[in-house]
Amino acid sequence: MDVTIARPAGYDLDLEVMARVRAACAARGSRLIVTDDVDAAYDGAHVVYAKNWGSLERYGQAPSQDPAFKDRWRVTTSKMTRTARAHFMHCLPVRRNVVVDDSVLDGPDSVVVDEAENRLHTAKAVLLTLLGAGSPAVKEDACQTPSTR
Repeated sequence: MDVTIARPAGYDLDLEVMARVRAACAARGSRLIVTDDVDAAYDGAHVVYAKNWGSLERYGQAPSQDPAFKDRWRVTTSKMTRTARAHFMHCLPVRRNVVVDDSVLDGPDSVVVDEAENRLHTAKAVLLTLLGAGSPAVKEDACQTPSTR
């Protein structure tokens, strides 16, 4: 799986995190691209995972309030048409029409609800592991299979 990280210039991820990402990609024979060209980042993508983050270099500074800056990085239907009919993902909650347009968030290629449901089952599995699968406090059916649609 090739990975493209699109972020505004000057909003680089932590160097240690990026070193781990590069190592993981190299170990799998994957290509890693880091770019500030938001449009090119959509080209041919199979998944768009939107997440805003701050930069360590800009810690404590207010993010740009420039509407053109915000619009440039918002996930829109027109940007999604550049993809290979990509699934849209976000960890939620999300600011509608600020981070992503309603048409994308509520569209047929959005998997945010399934993603949120999977977090519930993941949390149950972690709790089950922490309690100890063989513990008398844990019933056999404590961690049921996620629903299928």
